[in-house]
Amino acid sequence: MKLRPVLALLAAATLLAGCGLGGLGAPGTPGTFAYAGDWRGTVSDEVNGAGTLLVTLQQADHALTGTWHAVMGADAARALGGTWAGQVFVGQDSDLLNGTLTPAVAGQCSYTLTLARANEQLSGTYVPVGTAPDCAHLVRGTVQLAKQQ
Repeated sequence: MKLRPVLALLAAATLLAGCGLGGLGAPGTPGTFAYAGDWRGTVSDEVNGAGTLLVTLQQADHALTGTWHAVMGADAARALGGTWAGQVFVGQDSDLLNGTLTPAVAGQCSYTLTLARANEQLSGTYVPVGTAPDCAHLVRGTVQLAKQQ
């Protein structure tokens, strides 16, 4: 395991906690939001262009787990997906989500995802974790998701 990504994630969590964003809070406190469910939107990759992203999340307190599936363009051959694991940091005006997207296929890139919520929309960025040999369909870019009803 590479130590640098772990230290960076811990530093970000420490910084967020110092700014009044905390990972844990009492249920029903202001700023909480139900993240469980389906989210659909777009991914815009710096190298591979635009695609669609579907995320299904489960929530236990401020921990998020689930699955993700991305298709670049309309090309099913350029599809990838896997599991999501992350945390919600609740703020006064907005929440911040940090997560790791782990591919279902061994050897493909994992990604660190940082999203902010506005109403029922999530937006943010993703970057690869470490140096995996296959980052063919997603390299780094932005994500926009809307909660599905």
